[in-house]
Amino acid sequence: MAERVTATITIPPADRPNKPDPHGGQPTKPLGQDVVAAAHYSFPSGTYVVQVPKDQIYRVPPAHNAQIAELHKNHHTQTSKRSGYCRCFLCIFLLLIIVLIVIGITVGISILTAKPKNPEFRLHRFTVRNSTGSLGYDYDIRMEAYDPDGKTGVVYNEGGVASLHFKGSTQSEIARGKYPSVQQGEKDTHLVSTVLKGSSSQLPEQMKNSFKAEKKKKIHVSFVLNISVQVRMKFGFFKEEEKDIDVACNFTVDTLAQGTRVLSQSCQTTGHGQ
Repeated sequence: MAERVTATITIPPADRPNKPDPHGGQPTKPLGQDVVAAAHYSFPSGTYVVQVPKDQIYRVPPAHNAQIAELHKNHHTQTSKRSGYCRCFLCIFLLLIIVLIVIGITVGISILTAKPKNPEFRLHRFTVRNSTGSLGYDYDIRMEAYDPDGKTGVVYNEGGVASLHFKGSTQSEIARGKYPSVQQGEKDTHLVSTVLKGSSSQLPEQMKNSFKAEKKKKIHVSFVLNISVQVRMKFGFFKEEEKDIDVACNFTVDTLAQGTRVLSQSCQTTGHGQ
């Protein structure tokens, strides 16, 4: 026996009016009204339970509908995943941009507010020789100039002066000359040479004796080297500062005869802003 499906059907009263035709034709009957009218003459109006063989039900959804629904579901899931990846990448990109902006602002503020350090000096060589064509002496001095923080470029303008003083019970100037105009880059140690000219008259006795001393009996002599020069300092990309600096180097040599060697030294730089 074939399996049956149970359904409920309601039969309305038969005197239900027909709908008029909007185009002026014969009145139209509702869909299935002939069937209902026929049922009315056979059965009174009411609700009946009808059993229909299952094999006569033809509106069964195709099997591939489930595959289509699954494909739509997977597509929605993949789209959601891609959207999540895009949002994550965008957040990381914005975070990196913010970090770079903060670093740039910090570096800019540090450059604008930082104060460049004065260049420092060290005596590299000191020799004395008779001046050609005169009765005086030439004091050949070689200095090392360097930037202590390694971030400042220095330009030494023209017009700098240097003077050498004998350091004894009294301090007296024995030679004078010009400090050359040079340019010193960042992190560079620049060697600067200058020759100071002095007279042989009125030299201190200690200096005269040191000139004549033998190698076994060297006489030490102390001096003070003073340098005054205007410099232009460049710090970072934009900041420049112009100032006058004074350098004072106290040093002692073992002899003024041949083979002079610097025994000790101490140099200090003082800056005066414009």
